[in-house]
Amino acid sequence: MFSLIALLFAARRNAVLGTQVATVAPLVTAANDDVRTAAVSRAA
Repeated sequence: MFSLIALLFAARRNAVLGTQVATVAPLVTAANDDVRTAAVSRAA
């Protein structure tokens, strides 16, 4: 969850710098996959 918050700050900073949203979307997807993987490994 904390990583998602950090990612939102990074995404907002990128938007301020004029970075395209298309470059942020894969990062968000990767972060969600990381969170899901961590949850599964913790449950196992």
